[in-house]
Amino acid sequence: MIRHWGIRARVMLAAVLPMLALALVLTTSYTRSRLADMDEALSARGRAVARQLAAASEYAVFSGNRDALQQMSSALLSEDDIAGISIVDSRGETLARSGMLDGLLPPIPTQSVSASTQLVQGPTLRLIEPIRPSRLELDDGFTTITRGAAAHLEEPPLGSVVVEMSLRRLQRQRDELLWTSAGSVLLVLIGSLLLASRLSRGVSGPIRVVAETVSRIGQGQLDERVPVLGGGSLATLAEGVNEMAERISGAHEEMVRKIEEATAELRARKEEAERANLSKSRFLAAASHDLRQPMHALGLFISELTQQPHSPESRRLVQRIAASA
Repeated sequence: MIRHWGIRARVMLAAVLPMLALALVLTTSYTRSRLADMDEALSARGRAVARQLAAASEYAVFSGNRDALQQMSSALLSEDDIAGISIVDSRGETLARSGMLDGLLPPIPTQSVSASTQLVQGPTLRLIEPIRPSRLELDDGFTTITRGAAAHLEEPPLGSVVVEMSLRRLQRQRDELLWTSAGSVLLVLIGSLLLASRLSRGVSGPIRVVAETVSRIGQGQLDERVPVLGGGSLATLAEGVNEMAERISGAHEEMVRKIEEATAELRARKEEAERANLSKSRFLAAASHDLRQPMHALGLFISELTQQPHSPESRRLVQRIAASA
């Protein structure tokens, strides 16, 4: 299919295709990186909120101060993307709850989790952070537990903090980023087409002029010449066509001269032959006239002889002469 394309189409393809491929590769790489950064930023912010709330609610959970826990959870709802917060104790009993929790997600564990948990389903990101009691290392001089051994003694969590974040704003940001990336690729494509069109005109224009000039030369307009514009191969092509036209014009003039010479020579020979033929006709006419009078006189003489009396032998001779005449 490409073999049947013209020069302009091929130049445009050669100019647009690499730029479009490069734009797609760079835009795709940048978009994927930005999407990953946005996801990681939201997750990191959610984990930070959950950890801060877990650390802040330790004493209130330990003392059972539900009002303080409710105030802390309600205050965090003003943060962007926070959809709901729940604080539960080690038995799974809800101590404080603010906002709306996604009912499509699995239920909150009835026992405190021992490690941070992250779960994504639909438009919601759920983060669960255990509320660990603070450890105080006391050295009273009488304990037999060393620092290293105390570090390995893990107390059970006091409860858990559940933070649910909405992914809708993140999805809108993703859509905006994708549309921006698509618009960038479209702008690159349009710019590539404009640049390719300009380049193709710079290449195909002189070639089209050469083709039209060659066509006119083929129709007999041997004085046509190609204007030499620019440099490089196009200038070489134009100079070659002009040189070809000069040679064709010279050969044509030489051929016309030889034809005229041959025509003049044939005309001269024809005139010479006509003059010779005319001279021959005149000679024959004169000879015929010169012979006609003696023959006429001879005929009259023989006619007169046939009317005269002769001997049989003489009459026979006269009759033969009359028959021959």
